[in-house]
Order: sequence, then structure tokens, then C-alpha cells
Amino acid sequence: MRRFWTRLAAGIVVLTLGLGAVALWKKEELSRLLAVNRLFDADRIVWNFSHMDALFETVPVPREPKVNLAATHARALEIVPLEVLRQHAG
Repeated sequence: MRRFWTRLAAGIVVLTLGLGAVALWKKEELSRLLAVNRLFDADRIVWNFSHMDALFETVPVPREPKVNLAATHARALEIVPLEVLRQHAG
């Protein structure tokens, strides 16, 4: 019986060391996971949403040149009725 307890204790020690090694290896991912789990905590919600760049990996998105949406929309309005007429005519 003593042999069983010795092996069980050794197994628990090895398992604990293994989990500790994985935790050290995945420290950054685990910290982001904890941040996600605490994102909506009442005492931290304002700070969390004000500092998203500190909590998560971010990449700046380049800006495209400005598009005149009114002209694009007007052109789409010219094309759509013609397509509808073509579909119903044939």
C-alpha cells in the first residue's frame, strides 16, 4: 500500500510540474483569457474598454482614401432599375 501512495504522490508532483511548465509557456495567452473572462466586471469595465490595446494584441488598420459615398450610391441607384427591368423583361 505504501508503494501505491508513493507512486500517487510522484504522479501528482509530475503533473503539477507539467502544468506549471505549460502555464509558463502559455503565460501570455492565459493572461488574455483571464482578461476576457473579467471584461465585463462592474468594477473594471470602463478601464477594460478604454485600454483594449493593453489587454489584447492589436494591429493598426490602414485608412483608405475617402470615397464620395453619395456619388457611389447615386450610380448604384441608376444601375439597379435597369437590372430589374432586364430581369423582368426576359
